[in-house]
Amino acid sequence: MPQWFIASLLLWVMGMPNRLVAATEGGTLRLALSEDPMTLDAGQLLTTAQGMLGYFLYNTLLDPSTNGTLTPVLLQSLPEVSKDGLNYTFRLRPGVCFSHGRELVVDDVVYALTRFFDPAAATVNSSYFCGIAGGLEFMQARTRELADPTELARHGGKPWIEPLRVSGLQAVDQRTIQVRLSAPDLSFLQMLSCPSGCIVPRDVVEALGSRFASAPVGTGRYVLTEWLRGSRLRFKRNPRFFQRDEPGPDEVHVMLHVDGATQSMLFERGELDFLYKPPEPVSIRFRKDPALAGIMRIAAAATVPAVRMNCEMGPFTNRLVRQALNHAMDKAALLKAVGNRGLPSRGVIGAQVHGFEHSLPGYDHSPAQARKMLAQAGYSKGFEVDLWASVSDPTWMRIALLVQQCARDAGVTIQIRQMTDSAINSNSGRHGVIPMHVGNWTPAYDDPREFLDTLYNGSNIRDEGCLNSTFYSNPEVIQLFHLANGELDSERRLELYRTIERQVLCAGNLSAPARRRGPVPTLGPKLPPPPLLARHALRPRLARNRTAFAFVRRNAP
Repeated sequence: MPQWFIASLLLWVMGMPNRLVAATEGGTLRLALSEDPMTLDAGQLLTTAQGMLGYFLYNTLLDPSTNGTLTPVLLQSLPEVSKDGLNYTFRLRPGVCFSHGRELVVDDVVYALTRFFDPAAATVNSSYFCGIAGGLEFMQARTRELADPTELARHGGKPWIEPLRVSGLQAVDQRTIQVRLSAPDLSFLQMLSCPSGCIVPRDVVEALGSRFASAPVGTGRYVLTEWLRGSRLRFKRNPRFFQRDEPGPDEVHVMLHVDGATQSMLFERGELDFLYKPPEPVSIRFRKDPALAGIMRIAAAATVPAVRMNCEMGPFTNRLVRQALNHAMDKAALLKAVGNRGLPSRGVIGAQVHGFEHSLPGYDHSPAQARKMLAQAGYSKGFEVDLWASVSDPTWMRIALLVQQCARDAGVTIQIRQMTDSAINSNSGRHGVIPMHVGNWTPAYDDPREFLDTLYNGSNIRDEGCLNSTFYSNPEVIQLFHLANGELDSERRLELYRTIERQVLCAGNLSAPARRRGPVPTLGPKLPPPPLLARHALRPRLARNRTAFAFVRRNAP
């Protein structure tokens, strides 16, 4: 699966100075998204837009601070960790209530984490929490129950196959929870700070079922007051928010299905307060216009655009085919196709993420070598294949067109299927649906495991919502993941992940252009974390700040 990993330079444009006070000390914050988020269930937050909206509504137990450390949010202090790294004790902050009025208790935390092992909950990112002891066994039992609808109906939809609970989640009392892992995991606490770690009220989720996705309830700063599908979202301050003194807008209005060009126009007319990743012509104009250049910020991001091939679908089941397409790709042309707003990388891990390696081997651009390898694989006359690409982002379409052209030079015919983001997101995680697609991955925490384990660990493959959308599975690599994920020595752990990355490269699972060295911009004094969402800002060197996944606040003094 050729993947073009680019440490993109995100262009953030912030609103005019006279709107700053209104946006931080009251008033209405006006945003726009290119699509409808589909779901606001905390357990189903996957896209950047869903994550941003989710943080309006929910809180996590822990948040990353701007210096890279973790700070307690729904906890009264950082957790206690046993010497062997297997047991964590969390104590909840008193006085935290959900927006419907009930106080947060440990049972809500146990329930929120248990949902990731319940296939009926249709959660995503379950691989983040698979290290919790008893979680996989619980998932297997629930999967067996769903396979027998008659017996499930006889039990009134209640579980009956042991285990009936996740053994590694133990409520000690109303304020204390103990979590036991099956193996040590240095990244576990970081995973709890991700969007998937948002806590939901058990009573409301069980009462609403699937309707919770459109009627969310959380402990966050805002409550959802209106969701007109395909048109707008409205949020207002949560009167029960436990950090009432934090500054922020009184309301947030989000327009939906607004393309990038229209967003840029609305921003210039003063009808939007933020603009994220403006289209290339707009960003060029902004940078050249002295009146506009001052409100633009450029920061290195860890987002990784990629073209993924499904290793379960022919012809990509053949390793030689995947390697051949890597050789077919012109990386210099790819970088030009995205407006040179990126730094191409040889490997899987984003350039701003801990563990990035500069010295990885790459694939030379050689259509002749690509044809030779295809012939060795039995495809001397090439083949035809569909490539899914998003219609909502011109960048993805430019990448798709370039892939089509490069593949043609190697004798491969690619048919581009223009699809919505939601269609790609929902189908890329299902067996045998998408043979090849353009997408991206933005890390939720600063660790090599976030890229490698999430995207390439074969033990994380599932029937629905599979984040390993290449469906790559190698027994030797799975064993390396087992060793790396449980390693407590940080240097040894990093070397294991680097070994995994090289294995993935050798399997032809990404196109690997040479990386251009250069400085990594950070969120400095001229661009502080937005007051509204500063609690969710990732460490500056990662630069994909959870302030707004899609929006960054206007000028600093």
